[in-house]
Amino acid sequence: MPPLRVNKIMKKSSLLVCATMWVASCAPPPVAIPLPDADSPGARIMKENCSQCHGAPQPSTHVSVEWPGVVDRMLDHRTRKGYPPLSANDRTTLLEYLHKHAREVTP
Repeated sequence: MPPLRVNKIMKKSSLLVCATMWVASCAPPPVAIPLPDADSPGARIMKENCSQCHGAPQPSTHVSVEWPGVVDRMLDHRTRKGYPPLSANDRTTLLEYLHKHAREVTP
């Protein structure tokens, strides 16, 4: 392809990306849905720790058997980012909370 044609395509692509980002930035911010049992120790641990990198997900995002793997993966991310580790007691409390409010398995 001739360099002039590539340059025109790049300019059009850049314009499209910028326009898309501008339109997306006009969207209202997402509304945070309160966690179930929001004042419980498990919800407190979740809000204090998960929100350091992203919003705290709803426990119903996963079924119960998925949460241990998700929590361990997130704890690994925290460690790599330099955040202090979660105590074993806090991890247990968090998992109990997530299991209690996890999405039901549907057949």
